[in-house]
Amino acid sequence: MQAYRLQEVLREIESADLDAQMRSRLAEDTALTRQWRASFDRYEQHDPERPLRVPTASLWMQQTAEMHFLLVAVNNVSRAVDRLPADVRAEIGNQDVAGLLRNITEHYDEEWGPSARNLAENHPNIKAGLVAFDKRDAAIGGPDGVALSDIRIWLVQVTESLTGCLVNAGVTPPHDLNASLVDGDDDLPWPPERLRFHWSIPRVPEEQWPREKMSEEMATLWWRLHGIRFHEDAGDDEGDED
Repeated sequence: MQAYRLQEVLREIESADLDAQMRSRLAEDTALTRQWRASFDRYEQHDPERPLRVPTASLWMQQTAEMHFLLVAVNNVSRAVDRLPADVRAEIGNQDVAGLLRNITEHYDEEWGPSARNLAENHPNIKAGLVAFDKRDAAIGGPDGVALSDIRIWLVQVTESLTGCLVNAGVTPPHDLNASLVDGDDDLPWPPERLRFHWSIPRVPEEQWPREKMSEEMATLWWRLHGIRFHEDAGDDEGDED
C-alpha cells in the first residue's frame, strides 16, 4: 500500500512539472498560444487533459512524508519476517540500506548518528532523503538505493509466507481489504455508489478520459508547438531498451 502511495505522489510531481512547463510555453500572448489555451478550455473543469497540476513545496513535502512512511513500513515488515520460521523468511535487496535509511529518517535529530556514519562509510552512493525515479521504477536513496520494484516483489513473498503460517496456525487472513466487515453487507450491490475509503490518491482512470479526433488545424498547432521537442525526446530514447 505505502509503496503505491509513494509512486503515486512521484507521478503527480512528474505530471505537475510537465504541466508547469506547458503553462510556461503558453504564457506568451500570441495567436498560437491563445489557440492552444482555447483548445484546453474546451475540456471540462478538472479534466486530466488540462494542464492543471502545480509543482508546489507542499507536493514535495508529501513525497518526503510518503517516503518516510514507506521506510517505517518496510522496517515493521522486516521485524515481522524475523518472527517467521527461517526456511520461509524472504529477504529484500539492499535490506541493510533500507534499515539505515529508516533509522536516519526516524531519528532526524541525530545529525551524525551511527546509522548515518554506517551509510556514509559502507554505502557512499546512497543519500538519505533522496529518491530517484523514471517512467519504469523508483529507488529510495538514489539510483543505487532500494527500488520500489524490489520492495513489491519482497512483499508478495512475505505475504505468501505469512499467509501460509497463519493458515497452519488456524487463522484465516482477509483476502479482500475493501470488503465490508459486516456479514451480508456485500450481498446486495446497492446503492452502487457506496464508498470504500482506502489509501489511494483520487485519479480519473485513463479509460474514462474524454477523447475526440484531433482536427487538422489542431494537429498543425501541435506540431508547431511540440515538434522540435518531440524529435529531441525521440533522439534521447533511441538507446533505451524495454
